[in-house]
Amino acid sequence: MSRAIVQSTAAIPPAERFAYWQDTILPHTQLSLRTRREDFSCERCVVPGARSIAFDTRSTPFSVERQRRHIADSGADYIALSTLIQGDGTHGQNGRDIAMTAGDLVITDMGRPFSVATNRSYRETRLYIDRALFEARIGRATELSGLLLNRDAPLVGLFTGYLAGYVQAVPTLSPKERETGLDGLLHLLAGLVDHQRSADAAADGPLSLGAIRDLADGLIARHLCSPDLDVDAMVRGLGVSRTRLYAAFAERGGVRAAIRDARLDRVRAQLASAGPIEEIAFAAGFRDYASFSRAFRRRFGSSPRECREDRR
Repeated sequence: MSRAIVQSTAAIPPAERFAYWQDTILPHTQLSLRTRREDFSCERCVVPGARSIAFDTRSTPFSVERQRRHIADSGADYIALSTLIQGDGTHGQNGRDIAMTAGDLVITDMGRPFSVATNRSYRETRLYIDRALFEARIGRATELSGLLLNRDAPLVGLFTGYLAGYVQAVPTLSPKERETGLDGLLHLLAGLVDHQRSADAAADGPLSLGAIRDLADGLIARHLCSPDLDVDAMVRGLGVSRTRLYAAFAERGGVRAAIRDARLDRVRAQLASAGPIEEIAFAAGFRDYASFSRAFRRRFGSSPRECREDRR
């Protein structure tokens, strides 16, 4: 089972609760009250893991601002997925200022400034995911930070239900079970983000090369382990011509290089987990270990085993 940490203001005198939460629990942020100081209360269950941290929070309303100085002090490098089970509020990051309601999904880059505020007492489930893992499976965080996926959009309700259930179940799971659940969550999220990108592209008209590249990255992330993932499969899956697909990846060394690099990134992100490296490489779509090992060293400057030792 994973170790759960309960953080609460329950045993703190009412007049000191907010200062306790600011100084002890969230020191790398700036908090502001949205209720009387003596009415503030908060409790959360935190479950750290090898590649993720789960949070289940119940609180009276307050606002949080994370500035560059806070980021430099914290040293954390996560992407956060969050959904309100109860309550509503606002969120701002990456030029996106949005209103959020219960059931919406919000993606936050914890390595960039953001602000968030709740309007009334709320309950939130949140999952921090290691940046390398997120970008290997989902896409570049800089493009997705501050994104809100509306609860009424296809698959969002399914995903937020899974997210809430996973966060609440994590304290009862073994490390292996936790990794299995996280893998399923990331697979579903990749499909959800890809669906959103497709909808956005359709609304905007003919696809730009950047849009093709983003959609292709999502398709690659979902099908890395498939031996059928190649240029022809991507042309069919994206509904674009070979010429446009090649042009979209010209600056990244071509389509095949993009597939290979995505597979290498996934292996590197999973090296901290247990299991033979050969099995991890095979699960990421490589079929020849010697070729994989050479490609890994070229991309990262060390062998897979050396990289695993460095990450422990």
